[in-house]
Amino acid sequence: KGGPEYSQELYNNAVLGFKNYWYPIFSSKSVGKKPVSITVMKESIVLMRTKAGVVKALSDECAHRGTLLSIGEGCMIKGSDTITCPYHGWTYSLNDGMCVAVLPEGPDSEVPGKIKLRSYPVEERKGIIWMWMGKGAPVPVEDDIPNLMLRDDTIVKFKPLTRYGNWRWHAENVVAGHA
Repeated sequence: KGGPEYSQELYNNAVLGFKNYWYPIFSSKSVGKKPVSITVMKESIVLMRTKAGVVKALSDECAHRGTLLSIGEGCMIKGSDTITCPYHGWTYSLNDGMCVAVLPEGPDSEVPGKIKLRSYPVEERKGIIWMWMGKGAPVPVEDDIPNLMLRDDTIVKFKPLTRYGNWRWHAENVVAGHA
């Protein structure tokens, strides 16, 4: 939409796209209690639902040895909103990315509370999971979703596709046959 930080220079330098925008990344039904991964703007991200059914997103790399959290089973502490690294059992809160346990070390571990993964704001609208890639506080998700999609009488169907190439071509030439 050309938000407040838009400028021609920013546009020209945004090789991977604009960070301070909401991006549609998955259909709501694609994310459950098991971790799923996606790479957005060269950042590996893991998504999972909490026990209350809320989608959360964290950096998909354990702070200990860099193992992808998404290759594990997800929550190893029954009844908690956590994700556990399958390699050495480092366990992170889905809510904020804070390390809350190192399972092999037990309750005497000095790590919990000192290590935190990046967490990403996530919202669900019309069956689509939207994620904020910026580092600051996100704008309301409705600012980046076309108004027509948010109307009560609109039916939205979402089919995720991976497209390789210059993102500017895809954004500027939405009519088939131009890119």
